[in-house]
Amino acid sequence: MNADTRRMNDDSIVIPFRRSATRPPRRAVTLIETMATLALLLVIALAAVEMLGSVTEIGVRNNEAQQSNRSALRFADRLRGDVKETKQLSELEDGRGIEILRDGEMVRYTWDSDALAILRVVLENESIVERDRFSFGSKLDPQFSVNEGRAVVVLKPGEQRWVVEAVQ
Repeated sequence: MNADTRRMNDDSIVIPFRRSATRPPRRAVTLIETMATLALLLVIALAAVEMLGSVTEIGVRNNEAQQSNRSALRFADRLRGDVKETKQLSELEDGRGIEILRDGEMVRYTWDSDALAILRVVLENESIVERDRFSFGSKLDPQFSVNEGRAVVVLKPGEQRWVVEAVQ
Protein backbone atom coordinates (compact mmCIF):
# COMPACT_ATOMS: atom_id res chain seq x y z
CA MET A 1 0.00 0.00 0.00
CA ASN A 2 1.22 3.42 -0.84
CA ALA A 3 1.07 6.48 1.37
CA ASP A 4 -2.20 7.79 -0.08
CA THR A 5 -4.32 4.79 0.80
CA ARG A 6 -5.43 3.97 4.33
CA ARG A 7 -7.00 0.99 5.89
CA MET A 8 -10.16 1.28 7.85
CA ASN A 9 -11.09 -0.90 10.80
CA ASP A 10 -13.40 -3.05 8.68
CA ASP A 11 -10.65 -3.89 6.20
CA SER A 12 -11.99 -1.51 3.53
CA ILE A 13 -9.61 0.72 1.67
CA VAL A 14 -10.23 4.45 1.40
CA ILE A 15 -8.67 6.28 -1.52
CA PRO A 16 -8.83 10.09 -1.27
CA PHE A 17 -10.45 11.97 -4.17
CA ARG A 18 -7.96 13.67 -6.44
CA ARG A 19 -8.70 16.40 -8.92
CA SER A 20 -7.24 16.11 -12.36
CA ALA A 21 -4.59 18.66 -13.11
CA THR A 22 -5.79 19.00 -16.72
CA ARG A 23 -9.52 19.57 -16.12
CA PRO A 24 -10.94 22.45 -14.09
CA PRO A 25 -13.48 21.54 -11.44
CA ARG A 26 -17.15 21.44 -12.56
CA ARG A 27 -19.67 23.59 -10.80
CA ALA A 28 -23.44 23.19 -11.02
CA VAL A 29 -25.82 26.09 -11.87
CA THR A 30 -28.00 27.02 -8.94
CA LEU A 31 -31.71 27.70 -9.10
CA ILE A 32 -31.12 31.36 -8.19
CA GLU A 33 -28.72 31.83 -11.09
CA THR A 34 -31.21 30.22 -13.50
CA MET A 35 -34.05 32.44 -12.28
CA ALA A 36 -31.88 35.58 -12.56
CA THR A 37 -30.97 34.65 -16.13
CA LEU A 38 -34.60 34.07 -17.06
CA ALA A 39 -35.63 37.39 -15.48
CA LEU A 40 -32.95 39.21 -17.49
CA LEU A 41 -34.11 37.53 -20.71
CA LEU A 42 -37.70 38.51 -19.90
CA VAL A 43 -36.71 42.18 -19.47
CA ILE A 44 -34.86 42.11 -22.81
CA ALA A 45 -37.85 40.47 -24.54
CA LEU A 46 -40.27 43.06 -23.12
CA ALA A 47 -38.04 45.91 -24.33
CA ALA A 48 -37.85 44.34 -27.80
CA VAL A 49 -41.65 43.96 -27.99
CA GLU A 50 -42.14 47.59 -26.97
CA MET A 51 -39.68 48.79 -29.63
CA LEU A 52 -41.31 46.59 -32.27
CA GLY A 53 -44.73 48.05 -31.43
CA SER A 54 -43.39 51.60 -31.78
CA VAL A 55 -41.74 50.82 -35.10
CA THR A 56 -44.94 49.21 -36.38
CA GLU A 57 -47.00 52.24 -35.37
CA ILE A 58 -44.58 54.59 -37.11
CA GLY A 59 -44.71 52.40 -40.22
CA VAL A 60 -48.51 52.46 -40.29
CA ARG A 61 -48.57 56.28 -39.97
CA ASN A 62 -45.98 56.67 -42.74
CA ASN A 63 -47.94 54.30 -44.98
CA GLU A 64 -51.14 56.32 -44.47
CA ALA A 65 -49.30 59.57 -45.21
CA GLN A 66 -47.83 58.14 -48.41
CA GLN A 67 -51.25 56.88 -49.50
CA SER A 68 -52.74 60.34 -48.87
CA ASN A 69 -49.94 61.96 -50.87
CA ARG A 70 -50.49 59.58 -53.80
CA SER A 71 -54.25 60.22 -53.72
CA ALA A 72 -53.73 63.99 -53.61
CA LEU A 73 -51.36 63.89 -56.60
CA ARG A 74 -53.71 61.64 -58.56
CA PHE A 75 -56.65 63.92 -57.67
CA ALA A 76 -54.72 67.04 -58.76
CA ASP A 77 -53.77 65.47 -62.10
CA ARG A 78 -57.36 64.37 -62.82
CA LEU A 79 -58.92 67.69 -61.80
CA ARG A 80 -56.47 69.71 -63.90
CA GLY A 81 -57.07 67.47 -66.92
CA ASP A 82 -60.84 67.75 -66.55
CA VAL A 83 -60.82 71.54 -66.08
CA LYS A 84 -58.59 72.04 -69.14
CA GLU A 85 -61.16 70.27 -71.34
CA THR A 86 -64.17 72.06 -69.85
CA LYS A 87 -66.75 74.28 -71.48
CA GLN A 88 -68.40 75.29 -68.23
CA LEU A 89 -67.17 75.09 -64.66
CA SER A 90 -69.40 75.54 -61.61
CA GLU A 91 -69.50 74.92 -57.88
CA LEU A 92 -72.26 72.71 -56.48
CA GLU A 93 -75.00 74.51 -54.56
CA ASP A 94 -73.95 73.14 -51.18
CA GLY A 95 -70.30 74.06 -51.79
CA ARG A 96 -69.26 70.42 -51.35
CA GLY A 97 -68.17 69.79 -54.93
CA ILE A 98 -67.52 70.94 -58.47
CA GLU A 99 -69.32 70.25 -61.77
CA ILE A 100 -67.50 70.35 -65.07
CA LEU A 101 -69.35 70.29 -68.41
CA ARG A 102 -67.49 68.86 -71.40
CA ASP A 103 -68.58 67.63 -74.83
CA GLY A 104 -71.76 65.71 -73.93
CA GLU A 105 -70.41 64.76 -70.50
CA MET A 106 -70.61 66.11 -67.00
CA VAL A 107 -67.83 65.43 -64.51
CA ARG A 108 -68.75 65.85 -60.87
CA TYR A 109 -66.33 65.94 -57.94
CA THR A 110 -67.96 65.53 -54.51
CA TRP A 111 -66.83 64.81 -50.96
CA ASP A 112 -68.03 61.54 -49.39
CA SER A 113 -67.58 61.97 -45.64
CA ASP A 114 -68.46 58.33 -44.90
CA ALA A 115 -65.74 56.98 -47.19
CA LEU A 116 -63.31 59.82 -46.39
CA ALA A 117 -62.80 60.26 -50.10
CA ILE A 118 -63.42 62.62 -52.99
CA LEU A 119 -65.54 60.91 -55.61
CA ARG A 120 -65.25 61.67 -59.32
CA VAL A 121 -68.20 60.61 -61.45
CA VAL A 122 -68.46 61.08 -65.22
CA LEU A 123 -72.06 61.19 -66.49
CA GLU A 124 -73.18 60.91 -70.09
CA ASN A 125 -76.92 61.16 -70.84
CA GLU A 126 -77.68 60.88 -67.11
CA SER A 127 -75.90 57.52 -66.80
CA ILE A 128 -72.58 56.87 -65.07
CA VAL A 129 -69.77 56.24 -67.51
CA GLU A 130 -66.80 56.35 -65.16
CA ARG A 131 -66.13 56.47 -61.41
CA ASP A 132 -63.01 57.26 -59.50
CA ARG A 133 -62.26 57.58 -55.82
CA PHE A 134 -59.48 59.52 -54.10
CA SER A 135 -59.11 58.23 -50.52
CA PHE A 136 -57.31 60.19 -47.85
CA GLY A 137 -57.63 57.87 -44.85
CA SER A 138 -58.17 60.59 -42.26
CA LYS A 139 -60.68 63.25 -41.39
CA LEU A 140 -60.72 65.79 -44.15
CA ASP A 141 -62.90 68.79 -44.77
CA PRO A 142 -62.22 69.82 -48.37
CA GLN A 143 -63.25 73.28 -49.52
CA PHE A 144 -64.31 73.57 -53.16
CA SER A 145 -64.53 76.91 -54.93
CA VAL A 146 -64.85 78.14 -58.52
CA ASN A 147 -63.95 81.65 -59.58
CA GLU A 148 -63.43 83.01 -63.12
CA GLY A 149 -62.53 79.72 -64.79
CA ARG A 150 -60.39 78.58 -61.90
CA ALA A 151 -61.25 75.63 -59.64
CA VAL A 152 -59.62 75.55 -56.22
CA VAL A 153 -59.82 72.65 -53.78
CA VAL A 154 -58.21 72.94 -50.35
CA LEU A 155 -57.47 69.64 -48.63
CA LYS A 156 -56.40 69.52 -44.97
CA PRO A 157 -55.72 65.96 -43.84
CA GLY A 158 -54.21 66.15 -40.35
CA GLU A 159 -51.39 68.65 -40.11
CA GLN A 160 -50.78 68.80 -43.87
CA ARG A 161 -52.49 71.18 -46.26
CA TRP A 162 -52.79 70.81 -50.00
CA VAL A 163 -54.21 73.42 -52.35
CA VAL A 164 -55.10 72.13 -55.80
CA GLU A 165 -55.73 74.78 -58.48
CA ALA A 166 -56.91 74.07 -62.00
CA VAL A 167 -57.34 76.70 -64.70
CA GLN A 168 -59.41 76.47 -67.91
